[in-house]
Amino acid sequence: MRIPKAALLLGAGLMAGGMVVSLGGLGHSVNAATGPGPTLTVVGYGVVNMTAQASNGPQQLQIYMQASGSTAPATVVAFNRDVVKVKTQLEKAGVSANAISTQGPPNLNINNNGGGFNVNQTLQVTLPTMLRLADVLQTSGVANDGAVQNVFVNPLYSGAPVATAAQLTAGYKAAFANAQQTAQDMAQGDNLQLGQSVSITEEGQSSGGCNAMGACNPIPVGNPPQVGANQELVTVTVTYDTSA
Repeated sequence: MRIPKAALLLGAGLMAGGMVVSLGGLGHSVNAATGPGPTLTVVGYGVVNMTAQASNGPQQLQIYMQASGSTAPATVVAFNRDVVKVKTQLEKAGVSANAISTQGPPNLNINNNGGGFNVNQTLQVTLPTMLRLADVLQTSGVANDGAVQNVFVNPLYSGAPVATAAQLTAGYKAAFANAQQTAQDMAQGDNLQLGQSVSITEEGQSSGGCNAMGACNPIPVGNPPQVGANQELVTVTVTYDTSA
């Protein structure tokens, strides 16, 4: 989830506790003379309030059908007749023709035990709600057809909450505002003037430590805000310049 930084850097709102690190040695003594100060890197947090999806979303009724016969042509003809019958029953129950599809082409198989042939295929019926699916299943009676071997339901909605563009924007604005306030507090505590942001990374946190080449990441401190149901935590890492 990426939101244009130009839009997110504008607002300031309610803020949660921030994570603060110093890349330039904030603990040193500050000279009385005015001049460039160390850079200051902070992590800001924001909470995105997402919208829960409806618990009774679109459903798909899947109807597994099979027909057997002594010859391949006769088996295919009988199977096609059964499919037409089931589709007619569904349409009489109020299902539109474009809501009925198939899961791939029919499969024609040879019975190794006893000889003969069988054809099978799965019909798919897309319906708006579970209640509508139950009504179609009851009214059509397709589950009782001789060619229908199995009937089962496949929900078409994930159930996971989703965030709108406005909700994402609000979450990131809070994260940037949180980072700026935390940096301001740290700068004042070290007798520095906070300057402009010089580097921004969205949704990133440094784990701390140094590698074999001597490059070190800032060690994070502080705790992010707790998130609840239908919420998501977003972070931004911002580096500011300072002046002494």
